[in-house]
Amino acid sequence: MLKITGEAHSIILDEISKAAHLDSVEERQAMADRIVAKMMSETEPQEAFAPVEKHKVDLDDSAFDRLNALLPWFSFFVDDKGRAAGNIYTNRKRHRPDGLNDPRIKNLVALADSPETLTAVEYGCFEGNHTSQLCDAFADVIAIDGRVENCIKTMARTWLLGHRPDVQLIDLEEIDKPLPEADVCHHVGVLYHLARPIEHLQKVLANTRSLALLDTQICAPGQENASIEINGKAYNVFRYKEPNISFAPFAGMVDFAYWLSEATIHELFVESGFSQVTHNLKEERNGQRLSVVYKRG
Repeated sequence: MLKITGEAHSIILDEISKAAHLDSVEERQAMADRIVAKMMSETEPQEAFAPVEKHKVDLDDSAFDRLNALLPWFSFFVDDKGRAAGNIYTNRKRHRPDGLNDPRIKNLVALADSPETLTAVEYGCFEGNHTSQLCDAFADVIAIDGRVENCIKTMARTWLLGHRPDVQLIDLEEIDKPLPEADVCHHVGVLYHLARPIEHLQKVLANTRSLALLDTQICAPGQENASIEINGKAYNVFRYKEPNISFAPFAGMVDFAYWLSEATIHELFVESGFSQVTHNLKEERNGQRLSVVYKRG
């Protein structure tokens, strides 16, 4: 059962008072109870996650609530004491707890040879949810994000779960900046936020020794509305306008992005010496989403 501790409940009350202009304590209490009830009713049963013993962190409720209140969380998970670590984003997005058991990572681990000996790099660590799962499987994890708040949240969340990844602040739009080398690449929800996705992906693959997971929105057939030229070659793409990049936590670092076609993505992998291992294409609210794993050789 999801447990909202006392201080977290007070925070909810304060926010309601500001947003809804409710003067009555009883009205604010009733609304807070409804918010908590809604969160609990929409929460699917999830495994509770305790910190690993190697770096176990045991926070009492007061310290736990302070950690929740210190940072602008947009996702949450349930710890082994039934407490919500983090916060919801909206009632439609990131409003259910993250199970920290993403099937794409499970598949990536299953495809890796001796993952406990390998280094994995994660592009776009967000708040450390996938980072924590990668830390469970691989010897070393490098987590990258272009927003300093995401790096800090990833460090806090993985610390709480007993992990110590190497978290690096890198703006992926700055193509000339060096990227780390790794055995395995985890690249989820990032490529379609970039204004230079082709050059970025080429650089990432050059630094990946074995396996690469790429999960991204793509330019569907007939969706092309622009053309870009890289090293004398033209690519048809979809130019996407990003939301307000200063305030939107799921936006890129610049105000537009280019979405690549599936054919272009496959071509870039093959040119970099990779062959496709798994493939999944599905329709989402924003269009087609591709999830693939490629292996070098």
